Amino acid sequence: MAGVNKVILVGNLGKDPEVITFDNGDRIAKVVIATSESWKDKKTGEKVDKTEWHNLLFRGGLVNVVEQYTKKGSSIYVEGKLETKKYVDKKDGAEKYSTQINVNNMTMLGSKSSNEGGASATPAANAIASTNDYTAKAVASEAPAPSAEKVTPGSSFDTDDDLPF
Repeated sequence: MAGVNKVILVGNLGKDPEVITFDNGDRIAKVVIATSESWKDKKTGEKVDKTEWHNLLFRGGLVNVVEQYTKKGSSIYVEGKLETKKYVDKKDGAEKYSTQINVNNMTMLGSKSSNEGGASATPAANAIASTNDYTAKAVASEAPAPSAEKVTPGSSFDTDDDLPF
């Protein structure tokens, strides 16, 4: 049986993206985002906040989008897969592990300041980007949303005849 390795996160960048260019011209972008949740402690009644930090890796055309349109505080939605790497620490020689998310889809949700009522930090604050064979496309949020067809009683939509099951 095949497994599923899919991660979906919504969070804010903890610092500006780090873009690395290799000798062969390939580029990657490293980003760290924070996801937070809060709840009320049942025993004390106090609000408890918990923040998790996630290492993201972008490749191909997504690097350009991340580099141009995100910065510390930007809010993004990402989809990707987990990858854990084992390495030997140079200081003490101990084996250690590092987990990152290899991102293949990203939606820019705006910056933290734009979510607080300020102006958008980027011209494409609500862009969607994805990678397919390491190409990316950005679509501005001003694109018209698909219209939903309204179904009313007596209209031509007949549930018995039009459903495939």
